[in-house]
Amino acid sequence: MDKRKPKTNQNISENTYILAEYKVLRDEINHLNGLASSTLQVSVLASLATIGYLLQLKSLNLLLFPIPFLIILPSLFIIISRFQAIMRVSGYIRVFLEKEGGLSYENRYLKWMSRVSTSGKRIGFSFRETIFYLYLGLGLLSIGIFISKGAIPDLDRWMLVVSYIFVYISPFPFYFYAYRLIKQDWRKIYDEYWRKVKEDEGNGTAYNSG
Repeated sequence: MDKRKPKTNQNISENTYILAEYKVLRDEINHLNGLASSTLQVSVLASLATIGYLLQLKSLNLLLFPIPFLIILPSLFIIISRFQAIMRVSGYIRVFLEKEGGLSYENRYLKWMSRVSTSGKRIGFSFRETIFYLYLGLGLLSIGIFISKGAIPDLDRWMLVVSYIFVYISPFPFYFYAYRLIKQDWRKIYDEYWRKVKEDEGNGTAYNSG
């Protein structure tokens, strides 16, 4: 009797489980990509419709200023959160599944990205950067419309001038925070967290759900 046969069957069973989990996670990544794309399409159309409406008005009151940004900024952060979720899932695949299951796309893609980043050659903007600059452009367009429509103070009243300047620059801290988020290496961050989880599981470390 071949004593290795049960071990082989066990390996086949484990590999089947790994491939099944891998497929579920790849489907989750595709789902997150779809959500990000839907958010992008809807928010850009809604922003352009709002900007188009503002352009039709003869004059604009500064009280209307937050309206386009109530669409632009939340949508930007929702898309960033989708990107982070994708990086979290792909990190799990790299750390827990690819080596055991004989899979290699995520790790090879990570190596490719590392090669690109250290080559000194820029291959255009990343998708995340493109999204950021798109929403920044929508914001700057909105500010320009308010200024062109006369939503500017009497320059002789300096307190009012300061108030208007404060209002017009108020979206930029949110843009700065969003830019910092998209420039972080979330692959590296999540890979490190998943490796720690894997080490803790190997050591039998218990986690507190709270």
